[in-house]
Amino acid sequence: MAEAVFITGGTGFLGTEILEGLLTTTTAPLYVLVRASSMEAAIHRLKAAWFHSEALSSAIGNRILPVTG
Repeated sequence: MAEAVFITGGTGFLGTEILEGLLTTTTAPLYVLVRASSMEAAIHRLKAAWFHSEALSSAIGNRILPVTG
């Protein structure tokens, strides 16, 4: 199994679906590239994109680690 996973497009439909699947099928940390100027802005953007998914929202900062870019 992968030691870590890096995802681009995580705020889109397909990226969200992939991340939900990875969250339940792996234990690897999930790094997500987010268009943002700061970590705080990246976290806000992810929470806004994933407002419908408690599993994804609650994993931000734990298993899901934003990478600003």
